[in-house]
Amino acid sequence: MTVPPDPSRHASLAARLRVYMVTPPGAISWDVVRGAVRGGVTAIQLRMPSAPVSRLLEDGGRLRRECPGVFFVVNNRVDVALALDADGVHLGADDLDVATVRGLAPDLVIGATVRDASGARKAIEAGADYLGLGAIYESPTKEGSPVVGLDGIAAVVRAAGEVPVVAIGGIVAGMARDPVQRGAAGVAVVGALDTIDGPEAEKTARVLLDEVHVGLGIRSERLEDGGLIDPPGAGC
Repeated sequence: MTVPPDPSRHASLAARLRVYMVTPPGAISWDVVRGAVRGGVTAIQLRMPSAPVSRLLEDGGRLRRECPGVFFVVNNRVDVALALDADGVHLGADDLDVATVRGLAPDLVIGATVRDASGARKAIEAGADYLGLGAIYESPTKEGSPVVGLDGIAAVVRAAGEVPVVAIGGIVAGMARDPVQRGAAGVAVVGALDTIDGPEAEKTARVLLDEVHVGLGIRSERLEDGGLIDPPGAGC
């Protein structure tokens, strides 16, 4: 079944996906999460593929409570997303298909991992609300994934139309502007925030958000003294 696009839904969603943090597969560093949100992370995906449901519910519940203004997505597990009242669920190539999840959870935002324009069109026809495209660069967290590269972004963005595309894979501070200039709505990061402490995570997230804003042609919010006119983080 083809799901008709909803331009207003996609436009508002894009703004929530500017800097998208994916939790590392092991233990979550809560200092890093809090720092990243203060710095400007706009979305967090709970991704713990080996964790039991009890752990997912515990950590996901804490993320939901402590970061209430951040767009919250659960990787793969539709049941956990529904139990946590998450904003969305993200589906990889080996997870449940988008159409099935759309039937089970019509109100969840659904993200889908894609590698090319053909995959983008199929995911959108099935009901995906946003696309995760990667790997953009070689990445230790995306071992075995083909590298799409910057040149691959434009074709997927054209195929996606109004549906936001989030670039992922090997993106660290200093590398977020280029994917956005090629049409991505935002960038997703894993390793860039995985091995640092809270204050460093805050700095890194601020840099990433600034680069995304530059790529989008949005006026910098940064003041001369290094503060922010409107701090983007929702609190955590």
